[in-house]
Amino acid sequence: MISKWDLLAKLIIDNKYKVIVDIGISKGVTERGIRDILIIRKYNLTSFYGIDPYKDPYYAMSDSELQSLCNWSPFKFIHKTSDDALEDIPDNVDLVFVDGSHTPEQRIIDLINYSKKIRNGGMLVSHEYGLFITTDLGDYSLVTKFVDENIGINNFSTIQDKRLENLKPCFLFWTYIYRNNSGEIEYSKEPRNI
Repeated sequence: MISKWDLLAKLIIDNKYKVIVDIGISKGVTERGIRDILIIRKYNLTSFYGIDPYKDPYYAMSDSELQSLCNWSPFKFIHKTSDDALEDIPDNVDLVFVDGSHTPEQRIIDLINYSKKIRNGGMLVSHEYGLFITTDLGDYSLVTKFVDENIGINNFSTIQDKRLENLKPCFLFWTYIYRNNSGEIEYSKEPRNI
């Protein structure tokens, strides 16, 4: 079974990405998974920004888990909301993984805000695209509608990767948004190297 950290580590290595932003690190499982794969593969990042306000202690890492990540030299913990952390993130980021607040409204805000931080040839990865359900968090079709109606703004395109059907439902539909090097919109059926 492919995990989200396996896929993200593969995207990082295959595309030679050096500056990563992860919105919503929660218990740090994905971040530790990426770190472990990159260490095994002897791949060096410049910066890995982990953003989380830790408003709910249930979702927070223990102090020792957080310290373990902070001991990894590229990791920089930003204890803020994604909105407040924008000022701490450099421009020209290689990869942003949007996995913070799972409300449709905040997902759209994060997509808008962090799309401006992606360098040409970089990637913005999110989920909640392609979900046509309403939960206590909101109407997820708003995320899909936003992405579909705004394809092409800021030279972005989107695809769905259905190879991930063996993952948990919240990761079933991912959005890969590419800022290509020439500013043209490109579509693909698979995550790809740019």
